[in-house]
Amino acid sequence: MRFFNLLVLAILLPFVMVQAQSIDSNFQSPLPLRSAFIQDIKVLSNGKILLGGSISYYGTKRVFNLIRLNADGSLDETFSFNHEGDIIIMDIEVLNSGDLLVLTRGWESARSQFTYGDSYVLLLSADGTQKNEIQNTAPVTSMTIQDDDHFLVCSENVGGGYLHRYNTTSLTEDVAFNSSITSNSTMTDVAVYNGKIFVSGTFSMVNGVAKNDIVKLNLDGSVDNSFDTGAGTEDYIGRLSFQTDGKILPGRTYINSFNGTTTSGLIRLNTDGSLDQTFQAPYLNGGASKSVVSGDKIYFAAATTIDGITQEYLLRLNSNGSLDATFEPVPVSEFGSFEIKIALAGNDVIINNSALNGNIFGLSKYEANGNRVMNFKPEVSRFGTLAIGDYLDEKLLVAGDFIRMNGVESFGIARLNLDGSLDESFKLPTNKGVVRQVEILDSENILVSTYAKFFKLNASGEVRPEFNFEHFKNLYQIIKFKTLDNGKIIASDPNGIYRLNANGSEDTSFDIGEGNCCVNSTAFDFDLQIEKVIYGSAFTQFNTIDANKLVRLNTNASVDQIFNIGVGPDNDPYSVVSMIKVLDTNEILIGGYFSQFDGVTIPHGLVKLSENGSLNTTFNDNQQNSPGPGEVSLIGATVDQLVDKIIIRQPNFNSLYVLNLDGTVDPDFTIPTGVELINDIITFDPDITNGRVSKNKDSNKLMFALGSFKKTDNSDPSFLLKLIVGGDGGVPTGIEDPHNSLLQMNTYPSPASEFLKIKFKEAQGNFRITLYDVSGKQHLESFFSKTNEADVADIDLRNTPSGLYLVKVTSSSGKMATVKVSVIK
Repeated sequence: MRFFNLLVLAILLPFVMVQAQSIDSNFQSPLPLRSAFIQDIKVLSNGKILLGGSISYYGTKRVFNLIRLNADGSLDETFSFNHEGDIIIMDIEVLNSGDLLVLTRGWESARSQFTYGDSYVLLLSADGTQKNEIQNTAPVTSMTIQDDDHFLVCSENVGGGYLHRYNTTSLTEDVAFNSSITSNSTMTDVAVYNGKIFVSGTFSMVNGVAKNDIVKLNLDGSVDNSFDTGAGTEDYIGRLSFQTDGKILPGRTYINSFNGTTTSGLIRLNTDGSLDQTFQAPYLNGGASKSVVSGDKIYFAAATTIDGITQEYLLRLNSNGSLDATFEPVPVSEFGSFEIKIALAGNDVIINNSALNGNIFGLSKYEANGNRVMNFKPEVSRFGTLAIGDYLDEKLLVAGDFIRMNGVESFGIARLNLDGSLDESFKLPTNKGVVRQVEILDSENILVSTYAKFFKLNASGEVRPEFNFEHFKNLYQIIKFKTLDNGKIIASDPNGIYRLNANGSEDTSFDIGEGNCCVNSTAFDFDLQIEKVIYGSAFTQFNTIDANKLVRLNTNASVDQIFNIGVGPDNDPYSVVSMIKVLDTNEILIGGYFSQFDGVTIPHGLVKLSENGSLNTTFNDNQQNSPGPGEVSLIGATVDQLVDKIIIRQPNFNSLYVLNLDGTVDPDFTIPTGVELINDIITFDPDITNGRVSKNKDSNKLMFALGSFKKTDNSDPSFLLKLIVGGDGGVPTGIEDPHNSLLQMNTYPSPASEFLKIKFKEAQGNFRITLYDVSGKQHLESFFSKTNEADVADIDLRNTPSGLYLVKVTSSSGKMATVKVSVIK
């Protein structure tokens, strides 16, 4: 049995090596695709549909984040947008002229998160051709247009927000507008309604005037004091919508109270900013999306309970807030309601995040009664992720967030041949959600967790019916599990820790009694210490016994009193244990958010305990005295041991914290250029049938790195690299930088006219240089020999017409590079 660790840049270890590994260029890196991340949907007057967000493919066609569909969901090939760099489309506005304004933000596709700053507003023609752009140094949160086509943008600066207005044609700031509209905190949305400007945010002051959460402005930017929210709310308001009578629906929020009145999630404000007490929305179990108003109906999405089932739904309300019984609620993806996008197409409604109920790619259309429009199923996707993997029977089992692998539907888990091709005999036939964890029991049995679902697969990927897990007690989802030697399973989520029988049922002999008490955090972790369980979170009691955030449980789940951590982590309601690793010696690594442990100051929230819980002060002192590792955050971090190293991957920083077993820090590790993210490493010996080899360095023969790897800055990423270790017992020091297979060179001037210069950084060698136009036609070929005295090649362009060209350079050692060059005469 082998437990999957959702971690580890384990290959990046500073061992002495006999011979470094190399990347196998013959390996076919698989292409995982998942639902597109849709941030805006605009239905045009002619019925066509603009989609913006993170969109990499329509079917098999490569696209670039902004596309236009025909009314039936097919791709409109007459629209073409291509903007270099990792961006995401946040907002689309259609001008009276038919031109488009598009708000973009920087985007780290590998980690699915925004890069703050780098906000651009692009002016496009109706066919997607870019005409102009402006950059905002602060992150822009929202954009809207006025009736006269001027447009407004607001920001989310931590120290305060601002609101600016621009002219559309020149994209210059409108001097007639009060350009000094500022708030003392974030501005989240700007909207124009009935000749007035409305801005929401987390502010309490706008232009020196006390205004809480929402402010109303005149078109010249002055504050309209006829609108007043009073004390407002302590809760976040992300978006604003308006009914035809001017009443306001705050969205992307869960409002517990407003101006001193207790509420149940969704509210409506009167036109003067006061709470509308006549609005009787259903009780919500989670945050509500932005609302979309259609006549006297209101569409929005949120988690609520209907007919005894708590689920995230697309709902339609009547004008008074009651549920519209003529509309069948539409289940949407788990955690998907807050980010859902809703657009109206005549009497139909189009939404994203509907993969579980509708189109598997998440973009679906529903009729006025809630029935799905079955022939509307656009295949809009983005690059998926490979998070975890293992080796079994000369195959690779990989899992992550994807719908298709190499063009074949396989929902979050797939099996690959060792050359990277897909083994199509293994398929998970239905979408059960994002795979959280996988464990291979043997070649015929594989356990899989997709948070709320927990199931067992056979060798073909089919669900085994004899394994029947159902939620019980407080175990609503399985975030982490481990299988014991006797086949029983330890399973946990933030609410507690339980043991299952081999068939998935509750093992009642493992009785945690009252379990956790007073937990105020979703962070937790556990690990096995022989037959016992080390479990940590933010609790102050476990089964009525005082326990400060960490316990060891006996095989019957009673608290092991021999395990003694003294006073343990800070006695603080915000401190938490979020990372636990039992080492080969049965010593225990504990990480989390705390600055003291048993009264001793802790440098980075990481301690090593003896087998029975006493603090290893030498480990602590060595951390303190080692060179600084930079930022360290152990919330959400994952840890593994490889021989004599401890490797902690920090997803918040995309960085490593690497220590020796004695606590001394190795500060020299960096993720190589071109590696965006590494999720897991599969190391194995092909002579051994099953399982990864991670602790016997002399057996490492082949390795696969799962993550996101770019060969050049603007290239599409690869998601799986095959690495070959040279020599017996050779252990690599690092993943070979993908740039090592590229020539290092500079080209200038840009644009070029008569000559293009190429300066080589390589050692001496021979180079072939070819020039192609964008249609692929070769225009010239040249050869250059670099010596110590000559390192710059002159390429004669005097007979080359003006245009955009690709310069391809290949060395005699097989390295190559391709660059774009503009030639202007």
